[in-house]
Amino acid sequence: MVVLAGVAGCQDGAAEPPGSPVSASGPGSLAREVRLGAVNGGQIATDALWVVADRCMREAGFSGAAPDMVRRTEVSGDYEAAAAANLDSWFGVSAEEWGARFGYHEVPQEAKLKVEQLPGDDLPEAYYDALFGVPGEAEFGTAGGCFGDGEAAVRAGTPPKDELNAIRRELERRVQDLVLVDEGVAAVSAEWSECMAADGYQYADPQEAFGEFAPFSLLDGFPVHSYSSMVASEEEKRVAAADGACKEKVDYWAAVREAEAAADVVVEEEMRSDLEIVLAAHDLMALNSEAIVASK
Repeated sequence: MVVLAGVAGCQDGAAEPPGSPVSASGPGSLAREVRLGAVNGGQIATDALWVVADRCMREAGFSGAAPDMVRRTEVSGDYEAAAAANLDSWFGVSAEEWGARFGYHEVPQEAKLKVEQLPGDDLPEAYYDALFGVPGEAEFGTAGGCFGDGEAAVRAGTPPKDELNAIRRELERRVQDLVLVDEGVAAVSAEWSECMAADGYQYADPQEAFGEFAPFSLLDGFPVHSYSSMVASEEEKRVAAADGACKEKVDYWAAVREAEAAADVVVEEEMRSDLEIVLAAHDLMALNSEAIVASK
């Protein structure tokens, strides 16, 4: 079993996409924060989860629970570089370097950040069964065991997590739909296409290049890509490298981020009542967590 300390339980949102700025107050800011998973109770929610799990484990006759006790994966390194290495599910490779190394395949975590497996204390499997639930009977991070009790305490009084995630996904879908038809993105895609043609590649836009090597179908409005092999071919790497270089040359990601910011404003007004449900859940999780930590 591998445990991601400080991550599981209340971190529901998507990772920051390539080149995204830090969120700020103003029109569209609520939509952006919900879309990128910033509205999730905060670090105190994770702290409170472990407080409850620790009490539960002691009551069960174990020595307690804490992130540094259990087997886990510790990740460190340049997080800005890691964010820039993300493979955007719509627009493909983010930079020439990653395209040249991995084509249109997902960049491995180990290539972006230092990943170290830490053994934790010498604890029996019965300990992990009690902490996370019996394997096969509960999904890690959502229910089961003392960890599940902690999450339930943090989320007490809030809508089901699936309901909140459904709001996030609908928000993401609506924003992406607007970005894909944005005039600024269309204009920079035409510049990108000319750049690619100068390198000998004929594609109308990045989606066409990405789709040639990783065909996709839509699932709930989102692209799900398939690959013919686990490793990128040399041709795929050449195309992806040219793709990334041309994106940089025409400042492609700036146009996408600008379109996203405009879309956030529009969709925030369309979905304000739903977004306020997510924000209220965030506030309640933070209040629950503060009370739990204070009672430690």
